[in-house]
Amino acid sequence: MAAFMISEKYAGLKYQSIIQALEQDILGGKYLFGQRIPTQNDLTDHFGVSRPTIEKALEHLEDKGLIQRRKGSGTFVSIDVNKERTKLKFAIIAPRPSQDYDFESNFVQLIISNFSAQAGKRDFNLLIDTAIADNQRELLSHSLKAAAELTEAGINGVFILPVDFTGEDTAVNSALVQSFTNAGVQVVLLDRDICQMPHRSRYDVVGINNRRAGFVVTDHLISNGAKNLLFVSCPLVSNTVKERIEGFKMALEHHDMNFDNRIIYDYDSQNAVCRRGVIKAIKASQGPAGIVCLNDQTAGVVMNEVVKSGFNVPAEVRIAGFDDLPMSSLLLCPLTTIRQPVAAMVQTAIDIMCNRLKDPDMPARDIFVAEQLVVRLSCGSRLSEGK
Repeated sequence: MAAFMISEKYAGLKYQSIIQALEQDILGGKYLFGQRIPTQNDLTDHFGVSRPTIEKALEHLEDKGLIQRRKGSGTFVSIDVNKERTKLKFAIIAPRPSQDYDFESNFVQLIISNFSAQAGKRDFNLLIDTAIADNQRELLSHSLKAAAELTEAGINGVFILPVDFTGEDTAVNSALVQSFTNAGVQVVLLDRDICQMPHRSRYDVVGINNRRAGFVVTDHLISNGAKNLLFVSCPLVSNTVKERIEGFKMALEHHDMNFDNRIIYDYDSQNAVCRRGVIKAIKASQGPAGIVCLNDQTAGVVMNEVVKSGFNVPAEVRIAGFDDLPMSSLLLCPLTTIRQPVAAMVQTAIDIMCNRLKDPDMPARDIFVAEQLVVRLSCGSRLSEGK
């Protein structure tokens, strides 16, 4: 058995890669119904990972009904592939440059785990590819290889979480969807389109209304006493973030507050000039400053920097983000945020895909799933209530 090594750099994705490989072996007929698969020791050597990682992958496969583990006997295939061939077969692919992986890893894994849960509930087969590479050329190569393999596996449709628009990443998105389209595989996009505004692709897109979400969270900060507002973004901005900034701008105008491009900060926690710029703006604020961050991960970094600089959150600085990641309620000051309803998003995307399979010639649609404002301490709402 040839070794298949997974880079230590991407430890969070090891078990998912193993799940994908074993699932494809089982569904591809390499291991038949009732057959025993290699032992945990064999799999540990084969994939070059630890036993706990193999254990986690096998637990996931057992939860999906693909294997059954019998104490003292081994692990056996519990699915009859011949019966499974009549099921719909979908795939989800989320290509990411390695430098962006930490930035979006939690959101990507939430999407994947919800698809896996729906595969069991709605009785379809699911293949997963989380392509990660250190440069654009490698990412494009890996993505196209994955598209070819998924197409060869006979998938009916694919859900794509496009790469953010950073330099050549647009070429990855375009080449990926074109590869599936040329093969006759239906495509549904998650969270964002593959085209920059004002252009629109030919594919269905399922996500939230980011402009409305940007308005809602900014309006909430202003209503809770924030006087000088900043939007903390990143140097390379996607459609998603642009829409959130537009909502931010609309909320300022709604409250007769001036908008100036100088209050949009491209934040880099490793760049001292960026950090000083945000702190300087807070010091100049007449009353509590309000900071809207492009996502929760950025909000956590900004909050740490603000507290280190001697400011109190939320008394002096009120902060909010987007996504409602699990870490958001565990920050120094629990974070007010916009919850992306991932479960509803995934369910809707599957419904849209089934409709698309029935009528491939339907016009492309933008489907918005309702977001939710999650109010925690960082916005100063309790301070406002106490007045």
